[in-house]
Amino acid sequence: MDFAALAAQYDTWYTTPLGQWADQAETEAIVRMLQLPASAEILDLGVGTGRFAFMAAQRGWRVTGIDSS
Repeated sequence: MDFAALAAQYDTWYTTPLGQWADQAETEAIVRMLQLPASAEILDLGVGTGRFAFMAAQRGWRVTGIDSS
């Protein structure tokens, strides 16, 4: 089974209390480590369902995402 078949299930996990906590912790850690200006251009390799790419775009970063699925 490829990731495309599991994508909805994957995103649903982020609606659980643990998923919400993990998403917030990951986002805060990434933003803190990268320290990018709002106009930054980033490449999201293995973009999956696009959760990180959408978060990055909301921060003003220009995002290109690539995924094999």
